[in-house]
Amino acid sequence: LIQGNTYHDLDSNCINGGNDPGLSRQVMLLPDSTIVPTNVWGDYTFFADTGTYTVVQLPEPSGLWGQTCPTGLTYTHTFPVLGDTLDGADFGNEPLVECPVMWVDLASANHRICSPNGMQVYYCNQGTDTAFNAYVELTLDTLYTIDTTSIPIANSNNGVYTFNLGNVAPTQCGSFYLLVDVPCDTNLLDQTICAMAHIYPDSSCFPANPAWDSSNVEMLG
Repeated sequence: LIQGNTYHDLDSNCINGGNDPGLSRQVMLLPDSTIVPTNVWGDYTFFADTGTYTVVQLPEPSGLWGQTCPTGLTYTHTFPVLGDTLDGADFGNEPLVECPVMWVDLASANHRICSPNGMQVYYCNQGTDTAFNAYVELTLDTLYTIDTTSIPIANSNNGVYTFNLGNVAPTQCGSFYLLVDVPCDTNLLDQTICAMAHIYPDSSCFPANPAWDSSNVEMLG
């Protein structure tokens, strides 16, 4: 059994202390090349047979973080018998660029006419810096009527509803929900009603690739 954690090494000492927040990453077990994601707290577990194994943390794709611990950046351990355990195979990370990266997701089941329907909005700051005055804009089809929300609506304009989140720290996540009504119109049965969430700030901390010709692709459906 191999257990460990991927974390933000706040004090740059390569010790996973109580104040170092976990980071969601992917780790790989060699020579099997088995890849597992950590949970939201950075914890991971591998079940290994007898033999020699090496655990590595895979590079973080955004380019905002760099792995700094352990020395050598990997763990290698030999299991002579089944039931042996390697615990504390932790990987420390530090920011390479100070930048907020906001993520949002809108979840909802099938909606029914003539009754309240739930929507859940999830958000996270996946970056390395605080997102100040963050907010979500929720665009709803005109057929929707908002019944109630778990946080106040800061502004509404032509079906676009703004929800203020305040300052969102790195690795901080949260959620809010709303209940919406759909008209009692049987013509709406089996029809698609659209909703979309966008989170701010949404600017990139990296300069545009000079090879980009400013073209865009838009998908509707």
